[in-house]
Parts: sequence; C-alpha cells; structure tokens
Amino acid sequence: MNSAFKKISDEYINVAFPINNDLQLWQVFLPSAIKIYLEKYPNQINLQSSGFYAYDINTKTSIVLLKNFNKISEIKTHELELNRCNFFQWVQILSIVRLYNSIEDLLIHSIQLKYFNNLSLVLKNRKQVNAIKNSIQKNLVNNDIVPSRNNNKYLIDFIKLKSPTAANFFQLKTYSIPKSTWEDFFEFISIIRHIIVHNGMIVSTEERSNINSKFKEMFTLYFQLKKNVDGFMTLQINEKTGVVNIISMCNDFALNTAKFIFELDAMP
Repeated sequence: MNSAFKKISDEYINVAFPINNDLQLWQVFLPSAIKIYLEKYPNQINLQSSGFYAYDINTKTSIVLLKNFNKISEIKTHELELNRCNFFQWVQILSIVRLYNSIEDLLIHSIQLKYFNNLSLVLKNRKQVNAIKNSIQKNLVNNDIVPSRNNNKYLIDFIKLKSPTAANFFQLKTYSIPKSTWEDFFEFISIIRHIIVHNGMIVSTEERSNINSKFKEMFTLYFQLKKNVDGFMTLQINEKTGVVNIISMCNDFALNTAKFIFELDAMP
C-alpha cells in the first residue's frame, strides 16, 4: 500500500504545497513592495482608475453597443495597504476552497484504491466520481448507516466503518484546539467551505449559532466576522493567525487519514 499512499499524497501535495508557498510569499512581498513604491513615488496620488462597461446586444438588429454604467473605481496611493488587505483576504478565502476540494479528492481516491479498486476513477470524470460516491453510500446503507452528504459526513462515516485506526485518529484531539477532535476539524472546515461557495462568504444567524455552539474556539482562532455594506456578516481570515495554520492542519488531516486507510503505521 506504500505505492498507493505515494500516489495519493503526491496528488494532494501538488495542490497544497503551491498554495502554501504562494500565500507565504505574497504575504511578505506585498507589504514590502508597497513600502518601496510609496518611498519611490511620494508625490503620486492616483494609482488606478477604471469604469464598468458591458456590451448591450440587440437580438433583433444585431447591433452591439458598449454600455457605460457610470460606475468608477479609483485606487489612491494612500489606500494601497487597505486594498492589499482586501485583496489578500479573498485570495486566502478562495485558497481554502481549493484546498478543501483537494482533501475531498484525496478521500475519494483513497477509498477507491483501497475498497473499490474494481471501479476506475479519474477525478475529473464526474460520472466515475459519482459511481464511487454511490458505492460508498450503498455500503453504508447495507451496514444500517444512513448516508449524509451534508459536510461530506458520509465519507467520514465510511472510513470509520472500514478502518478502526482511522476512526481512532478522528477522535484524537487536535494539537491547536485541545477541545476539538480531528473529525470536528473536518466538519468545521466543511462548514467554512459551504459558507464560502454557497453563501458568498455571508454567515447567517443560524450558521453563527451553529458555529458558536460547537466550533467557537476554532472559529475565533482562524476567522472573524465583518459587517459588509449591506449589513450582512461576512467571513474574514484572522490576520494574526492566518490561513497558513489552517493549511497545515488540512495537510495533517488529509495525509494521516490516507495513511490509516491504507493501513500504514507511518508515512513512507
């Protein structure tokens, strides 16, 4: 199973490692670059100005006209740091989605190689991925477990059913949040991914209540809430801890879970 683990881990690392490296680079480089720019051009006031346009297409006449919506965006040099923070916020937020998708791919591919190797799987082939997911759910039903796709719980339930060592790992306390288990962490990061992808980073009152009741310490450590211009509470990365720590925990969760699925005592 060493070769299977290496295949799975390489696929995951090829995505996770560049994310981590890029974020760390730009987190250090951008503030320095802004400082140098302001020192070099102390009299520069306006940095960028742009308007919003779209082509207005008439299906009857086939005439296409450029429509100006009279929306102007300006960035001034004294706003560079604010714009850097806003830019880096959404880059970090989107990196969580990409990383979560890689964890999901790792879990599905590990399960396929270990338990359904009679089924072929190309992760970008939706039909084949769905066939694996259906097999997992049928197996749970056959073992009197109701499969839940909510927060990918069915994947965790299947792994716990098949691997006692993975089940034990899921119940271990994490090193950064002593009150939370690794299973809690996966559920938490699943909720965060759902908020980003399906809610446009808006955290509803119901979701806030759910997070505070079960994941308050974890949320406070890595995230914070900020009211947007429409009065909704939106998800923000806690800049003091940063997304790099989340990536580290995701790496530990993903690779250790794969290790236990393949019944290895240590990562080869």
